[in-house]
Amino acid sequence: MKRILTGLILTVALLATAVLSGCGSSDDSPTVTVTPAFSIDSRRPAADFSGTTLDGAPVSLAGFKGKPTVLIFWASW
Repeated sequence: MKRILTGLILTVALLATAVLSGCGSSDDSPTVTVTPAFSIDSRRPAADFSGTTLDGAPVSLAGFKGKPTVLIFWASW
């Protein structure tokens, strides 16, 4: 019981130290500028391709022209 209590107190103390060490303010903090690697709003059409649904029905990307479409490519290897 004493070991568990000591471990719990040590864990709480380490967490409190980690949280409180990030609370200080610094006037010389660096400014970070993020430049995206690509533009999401590029408006270029995607290449047309076709496949089948899980039910076996054929589907083509051209059938979704003009509609917002999210493609999720998933593999289980």
